[in-house]
Amino acid sequence: MFFLSLLIISKGISMNLMNSFKWLKKFLFITALLVCSVTVTIAQDLIVKQDGETIKAYRIDVGNNAVYYRIEDNEKAPIMAIAKSEVLIIKMQNGSKIIIDEVESEIVVKNDVVQEEYLPHFPEKPVADPEMIARAEIGSLIEFNDGSKGIVFYLDGNGHGLAVYLYEEKNLMNWQSAATWRGCVDVEAIKNERKTEIQMGLGAVYSDAAIRQLGLEEVPAIRWCRSIGKDWYLPSLGELYELLVVANLSKGVFGPINKALKDAGGNKMLGELYLSSSEEDNTNVFVVHKTDGVSVAKKYNRHSCRAVRMF
Repeated sequence: MFFLSLLIISKGISMNLMNSFKWLKKFLFITALLVCSVTVTIAQDLIVKQDGETIKAYRIDVGNNAVYYRIEDNEKAPIMAIAKSEVLIIKMQNGSKIIIDEVESEIVVKNDVVQEEYLPHFPEKPVADPEMIARAEIGSLIEFNDGSKGIVFYLDGNGHGLAVYLYEEKNLMNWQSAATWRGCVDVEAIKNERKTEIQMGLGAVYSDAAIRQLGLEEVPAIRWCRSIGKDWYLPSLGELYELLVVANLSKGVFGPINKALKDAGGNKMLGELYLSSSEEDNTNVFVVHKTDGVSVAKKYNRHSCRAVRMF
C-alpha cells in the first residue's frame, strides 16, 4: 500500500512537471512572437493619410500620382497603392520624413493593388472645351487643351469617356526592349488576366507600372504613347477591345471609328494586331486583332499600337 501511494504521488508530480514544462514552452513561444512583432513594427515605415489613418508599409515609392508600397518585406508581396492626394506625410524607419504636397491626381487606384473595382479619378479641370465634351458622341472629334486630338470611342454616360489618338505610329513597336523571352519581365502591378470588360483609365495605371518598374526606355510602345502628352497611354485589354471590337464593330478599315479617323485627317487603324498594356505573363501581352478579337503576343515582337486618353 505504501509503495502504491508513493507511485501515485510520483506520477502526480511528473504530470505537474510536464504541464509546467508545456506551459513554459508556450510562454517562451508567445514571448518570441511578441519580440518579433515589436521588431517588425519598428522596422516598418509609416504612411500617414490626410484623415489621420496610418498604414505600416515597406519599400515605399512615391510616384507622380500615387504612393506605392508593400505590407510585407518581401519581393513577391503585392504592390499596394494609394492616391498621392490622400497622403499627408511619410515617416521612414530611419527617422526621416517625406511631406507630400497635395496634387491633382489624374489617375488613382484604391488602397490595394489594382483591383477589379478600380474606378478612375478624373481631372477636376476640363481637359477640353466643356461644350465640346457635352456634345461628344461615339465617332466625334475632341480637341484637347494641349492641342492633341482624338476620336471618341467610349462614353460612360456621366460626362466622361475615352478618345483614340488621330495618328498611328508607322513603325511597328515591341512592348518591351528585349531580344528574347529570357529578357522579359513580369510587371508586378499588372494583373495577368484576360479581361475584356472596360475599366476606364486602367491602361494608364498599367502604363505607369511598366514605366516605374522597367524604365521608359525599355517599353517602346508605352513610350510612344507618352511622347504625345502625359495624358496619353497604351490602352488596357478592355479599353483596346472596346475600341477595335465594340466601337469599330470588328470591321477594320471599314469600321465607323476608322471612318471618323479618316474624316478628321488622321490615320486609319491599318495594323493587324494591336498591343495592349495588359500582360498574360512575363513573356506575353494581350493583343487585339482588328477584326478577330483577342490573342497573345511576345513582348519582344513588333506590332501596332494606338494611344488613348480619358476626358
